[in-house]
Amino acid sequence: MTVHRFALENSQVAGEVLLESFGPAAGAQALFRAFLAEQDRNRLATWFWIEAYWRIVEIDTDANVADDELD
Repeated sequence: MTVHRFALENSQVAGEVLLESFGPAAGAQALFRAFLAEQDRNRLATWFWIEAYWRIVEIDTDANVADDELD
């Protein structure tokens, strides 16, 4: 079975890669890619990048909670 490159399972990895590559701008990068996908009328890619954005938010929130616990 072939997995499509915009399969939602891959969005978690994409979010992590964007976060490693773009740091604090990763969320904006994911939303920009979602915008471009929407402009191309590619619904699957749009949802993929929105899910990647939520993965970035989740990772960032977890990191902030861990930092708060250290203080």
